[in-house]
This record gives sequence, C-alpha cells and structure tokens, in this order.
Amino acid sequence: MVFSGNTYQSFGSLAGNVPVLACGGIAKRYLVPGWRLGWIILHDNIGTVREKVWPRFIAMTQMILGPCALIQGALPGIIANTPPDFHQKLIYKLESHARLCYDRLLDVVGLKPILPQGSMYMMIGIDIKRFPGIKDDIDFTEQLVCEMSVHCLPGQCFRYPNYFRVVVCATEDKIEEVCRRIKVFCERHYMTE
Repeated sequence: MVFSGNTYQSFGSLAGNVPVLACGGIAKRYLVPGWRLGWIILHDNIGTVREKVWPRFIAMTQMILGPCALIQGALPGIIANTPPDFHQKLIYKLESHARLCYDRLLDVVGLKPILPQGSMYMMIGIDIKRFPGIKDDIDFTEQLVCEMSVHCLPGQCFRYPNYFRVVVCATEDKIEEVCRRIKVFCERHYMTE
C-alpha cells in the first residue's frame, strides 16, 4: 500500500545476497481483521536459507493456532472475486482520511502528526514536557481515553516513545470528531513556557 507521490519498493528487490522474508495477510489487504490468515514469501537469491529455514516454517505452521478450514477455503474466492479497483479505492480512501486527520491535528498545541506514506494508521508526536501531569505516551493515551473517550495506542507499543497511533480507517465524520476531542484534550492540558 503506497499513497500518491510515493513509490513502492519491494524488500526482495533490494536483498542482493541477503535473504528477506516478506509477510502479508488478508486482515489489512482485504479488511478482514481477526481472520489470522497470511503468508510468508522468502526472497533467497543465493538459495542457502531455503533448505534450512523453510522446513522449520512448515513445522511452525502445524504447531500454531491458525484459521479454520472454512476461512482457509474462502481465500481463493476472496482473491479471485475482489473487484480490480478495490485496492485502489481503498488506498484513495485511506489517503484522504490520513490527510484529513493530519490537517486537523497539524495546528494542535503539543502535537506533531506524521503524514503516512501508505498505512491505515498515523503516528502523532507528543511534546510531553508541555503536558505537566502527563508523564509519557502511555499516560497521555490513558488520560485521553478517560477524559475524551478516544482510544489510541501509545507509541511505546511500537518502541516509539512520546508518540501515539490513531487509526484512519474510520469514516470522515468520526475522524473529524476524534480530532476535535484530541484538540480539546491538548488545549486543556498544554502549558506554555
């Protein structure tokens, strides 16, 4: 998934003599979260890893809880019957929602939104020292949910401290409302020098 103005570059094409595992799944590609159905593509230009690693992957797939046979059986139909423009329409919608969220939060005191280049999410930086009484991104998101009923993930979940993540899959009216609530929250807690 790549938004306009950006170019997709496969890690496999960059691999050279280094093996690369590319993971994918239908949860995000086809908007069916929770189905736990995905794939791994091994880019092994020199062929040394395939013999050692691939049998272990096969063994692992037989040990972990995966999707039931019904969901596995649905995959060929999902891939074959998805309209050709589905993914492009999805990317366009996510890009416009990300832009809306970015624009609404760009001037909010104490925040620095990062416009994604292709994602269902957006990371937003927090100038944490400007929010007395809030010690970090975890505390920020906990107080945000308690005061404003806005659920976000703290950046520390991704080893990205003093950021939080918002989802841009919601409808435009929901994004507008969430951004309004985040702005109210920040204005309430922000302290100038």
